[in-house]
Amino acid sequence: MFRWKGHRGQDNVDDVVSGIVLMRKGENPSEVLKALKEKINVLNSSILPKGVKIVPFYDRTWLIDTTLRTVSRIWPRAQCW
Repeated sequence: MFRWKGHRGQDNVDDVVSGIVLMRKGENPSEVLKALKEKINVLNSSILPKGVKIVPFYDRTWLIDTTLRTVSRIWPRAQCW
């Protein structure tokens, strides 16, 4: 009998594959996320077999954008102190 090691499920699907994307130190997170989303679109639309697709589970775009907006808004005020 074959036993799965690290068997993973999500929502109502019993068998999924999970992965993680690492960003190199010093890279621009906004550019990396944009390039990653473009690559995922290409993979899903033309390379992966029918019925197989990459579905992001955790997307840091909102976190990065919100942080950049907050810092951009607060930084000029902090310089005046």
